[in-house]
Amino acid sequence: MRERIKRPLCCAVILMMGILLLAGPSQGKPEFSAATGLGCGACHVDPVKGGALNAQGEEYRAAGYRLPGAGGSATTGIQLLKFLLGFIHVLFSFVWFGAILYIHLFITPKRFTSGLPAPEIRLGWIGILVVGVTGAALSLLRIQHLSELWTTTFGIVWIIKVGAFAVMVLIAAVVTTKVNRRMREEAGSRQTETARIIFEGEIYDVSGSGLWKDGVHMGRHHAGEDLTSAMAGAPHGAEVMERVKKVGPAGQEELGKPSGATKVFIPMAYINLGLVVVILLCVAWWNWGPSIIVPPAQASEEEKLIQSLVDGSEKCIQCHREKGFFSAQIEEWSQGRHARAAVGCYGCHRAEPGEPDAVDHNGFTVATIVSPMDCARCHPEAAREFASSRHAEGGQILASLDNYLGEVVEGIPAGISGCQQCHGSTIRVANDGRVAPETWPN
Repeated sequence: MRERIKRPLCCAVILMMGILLLAGPSQGKPEFSAATGLGCGACHVDPVKGGALNAQGEEYRAAGYRLPGAGGSATTGIQLLKFLLGFIHVLFSFVWFGAILYIHLFITPKRFTSGLPAPEIRLGWIGILVVGVTGAALSLLRIQHLSELWTTTFGIVWIIKVGAFAVMVLIAAVVTTKVNRRMREEAGSRQTETARIIFEGEIYDVSGSGLWKDGVHMGRHHAGEDLTSAMAGAPHGAEVMERVKKVGPAGQEELGKPSGATKVFIPMAYINLGLVVVILLCVAWWNWGPSIIVPPAQASEEEKLIQSLVDGSEKCIQCHREKGFFSAQIEEWSQGRHARAAVGCYGCHRAEPGEPDAVDHNGFTVATIVSPMDCARCHPEAAREFASSRHAEGGQILASLDNYLGEVVEGIPAGISGCQQCHGSTIRVANDGRVAPETWPN
């Protein structure tokens, strides 16, 4: 293997080993909860923040992070497959990214004026193919539902990562075909009878060397290039420069302006470098970044009861809340059995057109008074029991001698504020559906 390939490969392996050594403790992942049906509280003392383990969590860790009864052959096989695919994916990612970083840190893109070396092109496409195939397989094993791509942090970051990868592949396709071919053609057109190169800031005339026929050396180095960094990968040392003529110090004019193809290649190379950083940020976000999806605020018990209503009562409550009407009654309802049975305002106040107390109220036909007949729609037995009790006859006192004497002796206001508050009165409803002010329903 050429020295140019060995260096980025070794750097990538060393970097990967360092990351593995610095890896922190394992973390709970959403797929674990989805596969086991267990929440964070199954293993952690604090089900929200995690951290300290409870007794079951300690047992889980002591068992090698395996649940009791888990670890069948099928599960183990899938885990081994994920491990193998993940290892290959990470390895070739580091090789591919390492080559890109090596070019930017030690060679710089502006020096590739005569085209890209064939070994680097092959290495790059091997990395792209392996990373793409293994990444697709890992995604299929990880994503259970398509909606996870836009409803989970993993899915959103996955879209960004795959998008960056797709742009890198597109750039690689354009550079290694059209741009690279054009750079080689332009390098050939620049060759003259006097071939010169630059090494360590000095210009050398290599036109008299048999190894520089037509201005090309070993099929990869072209006249007009700065070959200082290329010497490290050569099978010889700098002593060979003593065999050719030194012209003098190199100036900017000797290097010449970048060709048209090189001007296209340089920004593409830096875009690729930026996309490498984006992909690495996505991987870091998966492991250590905060959640992108903000979980909805926990509804109060009263809100949950309101959300369970499906007959239109939820609209009644919303409107009355906005206008500040009957807040105490809404709170009282939320603490009763009707609320827990999903029976709201309209369930009791519903009326049919033509009923004496029916009124059209914001699109609903409602009864201003809930009578025993209304209650009988859901509680027929209780209504029958009430009708045969003394309570149902409470209104008869209004026609009794006691009530008459009270109104004569004490006056009408005394009868209204006294007897009628408990025993009621004759119900009278105005044309607008409102109960008359002197009416006291019991």
